[in-house]
Amino acid sequence: MKVLFSPSEAKSYFTDSCALYSGSFMFPELLDKRLDVLNKLNTFLSNCDTDKLEKFFGIKNKTECLKLSKLDLTYSSTCKAIQRYIGTAYKYLEFETLSTSQQHWILDNTIIFSNLFGPILAKYIYYM
Repeated sequence: MKVLFSPSEAKSYFTDSCALYSGSFMFPELLDKRLDVLNKLNTFLSNCDTDKLEKFFGIKNKTECLKLSKLDLTYSSTCKAIQRYIGTAYKYLEFETLSTSQQHWILDNTIIFSNLFGPILAKYIYYM
């Protein structure tokens, strides 16, 4: 059985791992295509003015938008996908309070649909 989870409206700033690598994804053979998308996103963000950045990120804080636009997602710190999101379903899951065996089951059997990367397992690392 697999559990399907959607991304949430907010992300945590928690990090615990290295930058992206092929083992981060359900379909590692698509890493080159994902990196190409990240490079295009990095280029787009570096060329945007603050008004476009606010609209793109949906944030009304120019300082935060500028900070996010300067991240190189290819080399940014990551964490398990289940720990990246902090929306309602994730709050109710209370992943950190689960037993080790329950956490392992969630990590192995939950698929999260990332808007940037597509379907990823909960255990795979996710950018910040």
